[in-house]
Amino acid sequence: MGALRLQVVTMGTLRLQAVTMGTLRLQAVTMGTLRLQAVTMGTLRLQAVTMGTLRLQAVTLGTFTLAGGDYGYITLAGGDYGYITLAGGDYGYITLAGSDYGYITLAGGDYGYIYACRR
Repeated sequence: MGALRLQVVTMGTLRLQAVTMGTLRLQAVTMGTLRLQAVTMGTLRLQAVTMGTLRLQAVTLGTFTLAGGDYGYITLAGGDYGYITLAGGDYGYITLAGSDYGYITLAGGDYGYIYACRR
């Protein structure tokens, strides 16, 4: 039940497991990898994820907001009752697996595409 804030994670790897009922905010994750597992009833906000990889598993009853994900991609598995808002994801793509009762809002995703795979 806490908050995690990170700024300027450059060319590194961030792994998180079991973030429960909390808030995760990231800014300026450059050329790195972000892995999250079991983010339950929380909020995840990312800004300026450049040339990186974001992997999420089991995001339940939460909100995921991504702004400015140039040249990156998002892989989301098992996002029940959640939604994704993506703004400005140029040359990126989203892979979504098993998003029951969820939806994706994509704004300004030039040359991007979305994969939606139901369970």
